[in-house]
Amino acid sequence: MILLLMSVIITQNHTVYAQCAEDKDWPQKPCNDAIDTGNPNQKPILGDKQDWKAFYDMKGKDWMESKKQEMYFAEQNGILKEWYEYGGNSGHLANSDVWYYYNLYGQSPDIMKYYNSVIQKDWTKPIITYYYVSPIVFVIIGIAAIVVGFFISKKILARIRK
Repeated sequence: MILLLMSVIITQNHTVYAQCAEDKDWPQKPCNDAIDTGNPNQKPILGDKQDWKAFYDMKGKDWMESKKQEMYFAEQNGILKEWYEYGGNSGHLANSDVWYYYNLYGQSPDIMKYYNSVIQKDWTKPIITYYYVSPIVFVIIGIAAIVVGFFISKKILARIRK
């Protein structure tokens, strides 16, 4: 009788609990900790297209497109899993966020084949191919090059005059 009662209680509960990782790259990332599997209108654990529009808007078109190309590069070179997991240890989940965003639109490559050992990593390929550098960095590098060039030319001229 107790077993019958327990089985009825267990089969009536359609709520699944998920654990979403902290995302330092996007702290407002949607996370549905409790999923009601009996509700056909339930959003996915990490949200739907409407939720992720904010991510695209926050990062901007140029950044998103460059990361998309980086994702395709990783897929072509057999390192999509490493690209996807990059930054996971530090809580910066930008690559996995990009993959999820494009997956919502059917534009991301299949990642499960990497976890099922169908694809083996190519250790000779870089994981990250795009780095954003602020324009001010180029100004600083230019000024440093001018200063170094000035001092080098002064030393060369001093040696020539001797």
